[in-house]
Amino acid sequence: MIPCRHEEAIECLLRGAAIAPKEDLMIKLDLARGYETKGDTKNACYWHLQYVTESERMGRGPADYAKSCLAIAQAYSQPGSSMQEVEQAMALLEKIGNSNAEENAEAKKMLETLKTHLGAPKKSI
Repeated sequence: MIPCRHEEAIECLLRGAAIAPKEDLMIKLDLARGYETKGDTKNACYWHLQYVTESERMGRGPADYAKSCLAIAQAYSQPGSSMQEVEQAMALLEKIGNSNAEENAEAKKMLETLKTHLGAPKKSI
């Protein structure tokens, strides 16, 4: 059986990530997208989180990593997510909702929906 191209790409990126400096943001984002394409939400979230964490460490603004935050929040808002994941989703949505990122309105809407499903009191952003 011949492996699909996405698998090959991910394997290549993983080898690159193993030797790349931790400041290499693009390889993290490419891995996240590769896993998303494959439908592997768990690994996609892992690499999105790596991207967000390193972006913040480097002093980049929320606009640079907002899409990754939304992807993580979307995955962590699904039924079966742990409370820790839900809390992390809410924190990421609040961060983007309070920023000047283009995605702030979407983050606010997602946060409101998540809070409604959890039965939490609404807090204005």
